[in-house]
Amino acid sequence: MLCPGAAGYATMIREVDVIRIKKTTALLLVLLLSALPLCPASAREPFTMSYLYGNYDYSALVGRTGGMLDEVSPPWFEIAPDGTLRLNAPDGEFVEEMHASGIRVVPFLSNHWDRALGRKALADAEGFAAALSEAVEKYSLDGVNVDIENLTEMDRDDFTLFIAALRRGLGGGKVLAVAAAANPGGWETGWQGSYDYAGLAGYADYILIMAYDEHYSGGEPGPVAGIGFVERSVLYALDRVPAEKLALGIPFYGRCWKDGKAGDGRGAALADVEKLLGACEYSEEYDGSEESVRAEVTVKAGDRLPKALERTFPPGRYVLWYENERSIRAKLSLAKKYSLAGVGSWSLGQEPAELWRYYRAEADGLTDVRGADWFCACACEAAEKGLMEPENGLFSPREGMTRGDFLLALYRMEGSPEITYSGKFSDVAEGEWYAPGVEWAATVGIAAGYEDGSFGPNDPVTREQLAAFLYRYANWKGYAITSGELVIDDADLISPYALDALKWAVENDMLWIDDDALRPTELARRWEIAVAIFYLLENVAK
Repeated sequence: MLCPGAAGYATMIREVDVIRIKKTTALLLVLLLSALPLCPASAREPFTMSYLYGNYDYSALVGRTGGMLDEVSPPWFEIAPDGTLRLNAPDGEFVEEMHASGIRVVPFLSNHWDRALGRKALADAEGFAAALSEAVEKYSLDGVNVDIENLTEMDRDDFTLFIAALRRGLGGGKVLAVAAAANPGGWETGWQGSYDYAGLAGYADYILIMAYDEHYSGGEPGPVAGIGFVERSVLYALDRVPAEKLALGIPFYGRCWKDGKAGDGRGAALADVEKLLGACEYSEEYDGSEESVRAEVTVKAGDRLPKALERTFPPGRYVLWYENERSIRAKLSLAKKYSLAGVGSWSLGQEPAELWRYYRAEADGLTDVRGADWFCACACEAAEKGLMEPENGLFSPREGMTRGDFLLALYRMEGSPEITYSGKFSDVAEGEWYAPGVEWAATVGIAAGYEDGSFGPNDPVTREQLAAFLYRYANWKGYAITSGELVIDDADLISPYALDALKWAVENDMLWIDDDALRPTELARRWEIAVAIFYLLENVAK
């Protein structure tokens, strides 16, 4: 499904681009995105990956991202107490589903913050690397993401040697990623000191900067990933690693502190924060200097919290720091600013489903389209396909579109076929930017022009003209044409040529009736045009 259903016009359905996929079927390609080749991440930038963790239906989580993921990292590799590799039930069916949608499966290796376990794995670097490489081949995986944490500067060289051994074992056709601690202060000791960014970059396809937990469980209240902390972490890495080998990690969680006191900063999934705010009294403010949200929440006895949250948030006052659309888009924008290879996130399932609209709009550079806009998916798709190109990052959703622009969009949708200039219209000169679209549309019977022999390429498209153009296009394509009756108050405003087209457009959810009016002669806004085009593809082009 490309855009919201017909009911979305009136109800502003939130999860308009969510596609639930059962594990017994291959993942559908959503939003007309083509499959990606299964190759190392460094071969295609920018990419988007996410870690998978917890008791979720991973297929469903990936399905609701709207085709935004290039790579997933499930928790299938662990370190056994004796320092050998322990497999955590790799799911061959899931791997096949991901590959069917062009998504790489790169499981992560974790020591779960256990320093002793991490050191045991490093003690036999060659043996452990060989076991990992064998598992990658056996289960048709696309590589390994190494997430060994809580080592120290004493382990720095051994860790790099382990990554080198793993590179040799995997060869050049598999992804080798390393999750590394953010180091905004340039610290050389402790956990941060265990990562030799420059050395690791010599072997890894990419290093993911874990740019979160600026304020952590045992510390003072504050943002999990303030923008200054994140940018300093990126700059530290860029001094040591080429941008094409860096990915920025983004948190899908916030933290809460009971009574605002240090030492009890419990993690809270963004989806849970949303539920909490919906059930309790709260006040919030956006901290522009940190690009993060701070909220104070009061949970009262008797508040109807979801059962899963009752244990985390017993009655009391809490200070929360968390992410919203603005803060996440600020981080995505930072990755774009420094031309990083991609972005990652911890972890899929903690985010509200609509978050992926933020990703989509930011990836397409649409600064004036918000994830909360229910037409976001359609506008993004139009921009991605080159049908309705943004200008300086602006999609201008509430502005109009000229007749020449619109026919050029249909022309591009057909693959820009070769045309011969005919001079059919008196005001369409050869060589004008819109001429190919208008000439093609006239040739196939979509554009008839005005009675005086002109076309009016710079005239704005009205709603009835939009319907007429798409109706003729559908007829030319040989699509099945169905229509109903129009019961509206402004039927007398409809031009005779557009009546059947408007009936058809309304029946197929491309245009809608608002307060018993169709407004046929009013301007068709760019977001309406994007929705109409893709409802045509969704409801008619079958």
